[in-house]
Amino acid sequence: MDFTLNTYRKLLETLKGYFPRFCGFGELITESPDRCVVLRHDVDSKPANALILARIEASSGIKASYHFRIGIIKDQNAIIREISDLGHEIAYHYEDLSEVCKNQKRGGEYLSKEMIREAVKRFQANLEFFRMFYPVNVISMHGSPLSAIDNRLLWKYYDYRQDGIICEPYFDIDVSGLLYLTDTGRRW
Repeated sequence: MDFTLNTYRKLLETLKGYFPRFCGFGELITESPDRCVVLRHDVDSKPANALILARIEASSGIKASYHFRIGIIKDQNAIIREISDLGHEIAYHYEDLSEVCKNQKRGGEYLSKEMIREAVKRFQANLEFFRMFYPVNVISMHGSPLSAIDNRLLWKYYDYRQDGIICEPYFDIDVSGLLYLTDTGRRW
């Protein structure tokens, strides 16, 4: 398949022909639109590439949801700000529990109270960082393939809603009636 920006533009135009609205997860939760497209971009390593997509989408009147990890590049702040200024949703792509438990060898069956406290503290600090750019109320777990820890385990011990979060797609979206498309594997 043609994994180019030109093909991506064509995909967006095709979707616009079939769906009346593009929204973020926050709108999906609060407004429950009948038919919409949620474009989710996990910005794992190349924020400059995400900015290119954000500009293309904005020029077509399309809103997407950009999920950023903390500190993936030193100067990502300007990129996050511009993507937000283009009208896109900014979400926190968290991995706080696996970062706190980096040296833990087991698969998460033992998490001490201290580990949980530290991960929650880290989560809250990172969430506040992203809220400098956008009123973040959506989070999504980053799968840390080199860690035995599933970051979603944190919510077994702490309720993210206490921090004003309204959506964690792994928990708050019923995907049974949705069409899910991914660019994993470099395909549109």
